[in-house]
Amino acid sequence: EEQALIFDKALAILNNITQNDDYKLNLDLKFKNIPVSDYSAQGIDSIEKLSINNQDATEALKIILPFIMFSMLMGGASF
Repeated sequence: EEQALIFDKALAILNNITQNDDYKLNLDLKFKNIPVSDYSAQGIDSIEKLSINNQDATEALKIILPFIMFSMLMGGASF
């Protein structure tokens, strides 16, 4: 149920973006305060917060990104 709520939030963010033909994005990305050498080991977990058009998308990104990466590896749609 929690993942369904996160997917719903992600879809709401995408809906908000596509309301305008210019697809305007206001991105705010904050990383954890860790040594640079740790970023590659932590990967997506090094992201502290991602806001898209002033809506928190951090958890949605952490769930959706692996699916996007898998799709790209399998030769599917690319983003």
